[in-house]
Amino acid sequence: MTLAADRQPTPQNIRKARKAVNLSETAAGELIYVSRESWRLYEKGDTKIKLGLWELFLFKTGQLWLKPVVEKRPPAIRRGNTKNLRPFTANPLGAE
Repeated sequence: MTLAADRQPTPQNIRKARKAVNLSETAAGELIYVSRESWRLYEKGDTKIKLGLWELFLFKTGQLWLKPVVEKRPPAIRRGNTKNLRPFTANPLGAE
């Protein structure tokens, strides 16, 4: 079964996804922070599940894998002449 997180799931897809991981309606609802009644309405088709909650359910149950986006960092830019740097020394309080 191929589930897409970017399209509105059908009530049958919601039920199949829950049963694929052997969860009760209560457990499935708790997993995405909604009540059992809300989950039941999603499966019945009376209420559409928000795509963010659908994606969260698929991700938490291992039915959706995301490829991490890694940004390349630019190389560090060195400014100035490092040969002229001296270690910092603190003066005691009151001494100038």
